[in-house]
Amino acid sequence: MPNGIFYMKGRSIMNKKRLAILIIGVVLFLILVIGLVLHFVPNSDDKKVGAFVNDTEKPTLNGVQDLTFDGKTDLDFYSHLQMSDNSNEKLDITVTGDYDLTVNGEYNLLYVLKDASGNTEEQEFVLTVDIEKGNPTKKVSYKTVTPKGYTLEVIDGIAYIEGHIIVNKSYSIPKDYNPGKMVYLEKSQMVLPEVVDPFKQLVSDSSQLGLNIYNATCYRSYGFQNTLYTNYIKRDGKEAAETYSARPGYSEHHTGLAIDVNSVSNAFAGTPESVWLNDNCHRYGFIIRYPKGKEDITGYQYEPWHLRYVGEELAAKLYNNGDWITMEEYFGFTSDYNK
Repeated sequence: MPNGIFYMKGRSIMNKKRLAILIIGVVLFLILVIGLVLHFVPNSDDKKVGAFVNDTEKPTLNGVQDLTFDGKTDLDFYSHLQMSDNSNEKLDITVTGDYDLTVNGEYNLLYVLKDASGNTEEQEFVLTVDIEKGNPTKKVSYKTVTPKGYTLEVIDGIAYIEGHIIVNKSYSIPKDYNPGKMVYLEKSQMVLPEVVDPFKQLVSDSSQLGLNIYNATCYRSYGFQNTLYTNYIKRDGKEAAETYSARPGYSEHHTGLAIDVNSVSNAFAGTPESVWLNDNCHRYGFIIRYPKGKEDITGYQYEPWHLRYVGEELAAKLYNNGDWITMEEYFGFTSDYNK
């Protein structure tokens, strides 16, 4: 039996040794794994720190000169300028100040050149506008950018922004302007084809609510507008007449895109039809062209009956929850006769 006891004790000792070796092996393995992790995962002390350079040096702007616009060629603000900076970052240059390419005069403007660090260089220059304006029979062509950043292009005397024809007190259309093939809407009134279906849908949908909306006048030729304008002056005087009637060549009705609905009278304001149009005409691509409270901007009195077709996309932007934004405000152009 003593041998048996020795055997059992020896086996127990061997098991303990094996267990100790196993534990030591596991510990060494864990140490190795932790070491590898620490080696390949950098700590905060190993991170690269980029050097920050405080750039306070202004960019350089050369070649600034006074400019003249005569309405015969495009106005180029930038090609003659030389711009550089101490870095290779992008430079941004803008023209600030108010100017109107339809009104002769001298405009004091400012070039603002900015680098990526926000350093700016500013230089003044004078823009002289010297064109023949106010004559809708004169066809001029030019391209410019409005203060709102939109490209305004005048082609043969007709102004466009993003494909929308612009007609107001600043921008006329030639006496012989032809909108193109037009179609009858109702009551012998003509409009461009793209206006017909949206207006008919507007009339149909409003009628389901018990409203009665109909077109009163649409396209007007230069001669017809001249007759209206002359008669209004005789009746009310020129100053008063020009608050509600356009000079011939300056009427949106000449484009085939404008519709006067129902009663062309202040009595139309506040009627159920007027209220519905104010809140819904944009859904059909129309805008209230001369909104209430915007007389100083459009140059005309509030006309809730005057709809202008611009398409649903632009109409939705100008709607502004019923507080209409004018085309003048949105695109950034003026509406003033060059008296």
